[in-house]
Formats: sequence, structure tokens, C-alpha cells
Amino acid sequence: MSEFIVKRNIAVENSGALISQDVLNQLEAKAAISVVEQKKPSHLSISYDLTKIDFEDLNALLSSLGIKVRNGLFNRFRYGLWTMGDQNMKENLKIAPHCCNKAPR
Repeated sequence: MSEFIVKRNIAVENSGALISQDVLNQLEAKAAISVVEQKKPSHLSISYDLTKIDFEDLNALLSSLGIKVRNGLFNRFRYGLWTMGDQNMKENLKIAPHCCNKAPR
């Protein structure tokens, strides 16, 4: 199966300090994660392969590394949409396309 890269900008709780480069390198070392960037102290940009990991697993991985994800109402809504979108995309990847080799009418 080929790669289906999804990019998410995740709001994190920090006291104004950047996340250490060691933690970012640990995240990027995972096979499913291709790019990890932190341009602002409050946001983390992560690109990951949808066929190997989804947002729920990514959220659990972030919390295991000590990165706290913001849990406000808007962010919970956004994360719910991302989770549902990831599940839908994974299910759609399992469907074999139908082709009967006929010209459309």
C-alpha cells in the first residue's frame, strides 16, 4: 500500500517554551511520522502516514512523550473531526474500485 500523508497542526500546552529537539527527534524517528515541526511554542505541525497511524494513536503517542495537547471546546471538536476523517479515509482505502471496462453513458 502506498503512503497517504496527512498534515495536522496540533495546539499544545506550553509555558511559552519550545519542545526540546530530542523529543521532536523521537517523534520523527517513528516509521509512520514523516515531518515534525514547531514554528510557534503553542503549535506542533505533524505529517503522518494514514495507513500506519491515525490521530487517536498520534494523540496517545504525544501524551506518552509528555506533550500536552490543548483540550478546549474548539480543539476537542477539531480533534473529533480529524479522528472521524482518519477513520473514513482508512475505510475508503480498503474498498476495491469497480471497473467494468464500459464507456460511460
